[in-house]
Amino acid sequence: MILILTCSNDPSADFVGEKMTNRGLSYKRLNLDEVRPKGHLSLYPQSSAGYINDGVTEVDLEEIKVVWQRRIPRRTIKHCDPMISEYLTQEWRLLWEWWVNQIPASNILDSELHLKEASNKLLQLKRAKEIGLKTPDTLITSCPEAYKSFLSSHKSVIAKTLGGFGRILEEDKAFGTIYTNRVDTNSIPDSGSIKTAPIILQEEIEKDFELRVTVVDGIIFPCKIESQKSGKTLIDWRHYDFKNVPHSKCELPPSIEDMIKTFMNDFGIHFASFDLAVTPNGEYIFFEMNPNSQWVWIENLTGMPITDTLTDSLQSRAEVSNVK
Repeated sequence: MILILTCSNDPSADFVGEKMTNRGLSYKRLNLDEVRPKGHLSLYPQSSAGYINDGVTEVDLEEIKVVWQRRIPRRTIKHCDPMISEYLTQEWRLLWEWWVNQIPASNILDSELHLKEASNKLLQLKRAKEIGLKTPDTLITSCPEAYKSFLSSHKSVIAKTLGGFGRILEEDKAFGTIYTNRVDTNSIPDSGSIKTAPIILQEEIEKDFELRVTVVDGIIFPCKIESQKSGKTLIDWRHYDFKNVPHSKCELPPSIEDMIKTFMNDFGIHFASFDLAVTPNGEYIFFEMNPNSQWVWIENLTGMPITDTLTDSLQSRAEVSNVK
């Protein structure tokens, strides 16, 4: 059996589940955020025995052959007592991380340990430079003087968060996030605001177009995003303007493909997306890698068989493996 680990309201997991159903594959999906309020579990650490129930689906852990670790709950569990809220959040988060991390790497796509390391943007930029990928000049700071000095050293600077902060908005259930923004040099934040939290500053790269490159088990799916054709997406294509911003399948130079494969191998992961830009001079600039990323809109717009390839990957693992 293939097990999809995720949370409720995950359209990407829905998409993969539909593919598995169409193929007649044996799989189950657990919404881990529903286990505490609606279900229950029992795990026996000295063996592979136990079960997890999310209120709808119950999984016998000894029947699992491969796990797709799509999402682990990370939101704060609400309680009227802040200390109890902190305790509940800690215990459930530790349980999911510890359980997932004891699954052999060959039986999971991908392990939490590898995903955490691969999500580290400091390590990403360092490794990208080591293997030959070009990167923007970058500063992570909470120092007002360093902030102002970096701005004065570059023609234009963008700012972004370390963790890609995003949340479901309570009022309308829509997803809200902090986008990448150009820093207004005529309106520099006061020193107190700069000290509040570290921020990533990067030189702004002049773009001809951008790339979203999805990789599944070494198979590369490059998508060209013509973000500079819309004022909404000049800085961050996540402002989505599909009517005016073409998305199309493209090819990468072999050298860039090789570096992307090396990058993923170094982090020990098998499924991720890369964000790059191509300058008017034809230079490829690496921004970041997103492990266990979003891809469905790329597939819908380009027809590239990303979901089929992801399903192939899980199916092939299930045919040769058993989780111990």
